[in-house]
Amino acid sequence: MMKAMIDFLLKNKPRSRSLIIVLLVLAILLPLWWQAGLWYRERLLKDARVRFTETAAVHADLLAARIQQRLFVLKGLKAFTEAHITSNTEIEGVKFAPFAAGLASGVAGIRTVAIAPGGTTLFLHPREGNEGQIGQDLIRDRRAPVRADVQRAIRTRRIVLSGPYEVRPKVLQLAARQAIYSGETSFWGLVSVECDLTPLLAEAGLDPAPVGRNLLLQDRGNHVLVGDKTVLRGNPVTAMVDLPDGPWKLSVLPAGGWDAAVGEELLQFRGAA
Repeated sequence: MMKAMIDFLLKNKPRSRSLIIVLLVLAILLPLWWQAGLWYRERLLKDARVRFTETAAVHADLLAARIQQRLFVLKGLKAFTEAHITSNTEIEGVKFAPFAAGLASGVAGIRTVAIAPGGTTLFLHPREGNEGQIGQDLIRDRRAPVRADVQRAIRTRRIVLSGPYEVRPKVLQLAARQAIYSGETSFWGLVSVECDLTPLLAEAGLDPAPVGRNLLLQDRGNHVLVGDKTVLRGNPVTAMVDLPDGPWKLSVLPAGGWDAAVGEELLQFRGAA
């Protein structure tokens, strides 16, 4: 067979030269084409990560802003309570109820607004459907995480976020609390606002998740709030949700992974090349 090939090349010298030249050109260009494809892939991946990072930052900032909006309700409640303490005026349910209703109106997802003198919930809006919380001693709450958060609020005098807790299947509730002091050192009680997390996520564009993106939202203790930890295996981009009680972390990954995100453009480039 080898003899036959040599005889063919000897008889067809011009054609054999052309074939050899073509093979040499291909031998030179194919590695260059492959390296160009690798370079372009890295460029596409870098650009994709920048885009996804920017998108994640937008969603994280929106979520932080929506939570801050609920914290304004808490700050208003704190101001109302401190005004009564400093003026030695008793807080009355008939005055508290309309004030709390106005404070929470127009803010989606607010479940309860409460004042707890001495740590025991006495003033609550709305009362209907939440009667079981009246008389609840938050300092001695049966839930260890709540007790710890209440003690932290008393100790630090800062806003403390509890939860989110699952109050029923697929419904998460977030509680924000702050301690009230009479004078510099005398603990008076607590103010708190409880709200559903779902409206916050919807307003931040995270529920449902954006098309083509897999999400993971974790609180300050790395507990999963939304998504699945498998996202972390795919080298996601991250953005921090800045909150008074410590940041949450939002991780974002293209659906199907990074190679899937750049696959079509890379195929077009290689085909054109």
